Amino acid sequence: MIDARTRHRPDPAYLRELLERAGVSQREAARALGIGDRQMRAYLRLPTPEIVCPYPVQVCLEILSGRGQAARRDLAAATSANVPPPASSTAA
Repeated sequence: MIDARTRHRPDPAYLRELLERAGVSQREAARALGIGDRQMRAYLRLPTPEIVCPYPVQVCLEILSGRGQAARRDLAAATSANVPPPASSTAA
């Protein structure tokens, strides 16, 4: 299991760098991640106790930016425990 406390970087400068590397706008990234434009803008401001970019959003931005295998492993590990196995395709 991944300990997000050791890899979580909600720093807006880091998140903006990821967007720049990915070559996408804030709006495009928000849509790709399934969050609202306003929420993405909030993550890119200085964090407050109420608004901090969650680790899963950070990992998705890292994947969009092409950070590499570490981000893909993080996402796979984070989602594999919560994804049910595929349903059988055979009919009864």
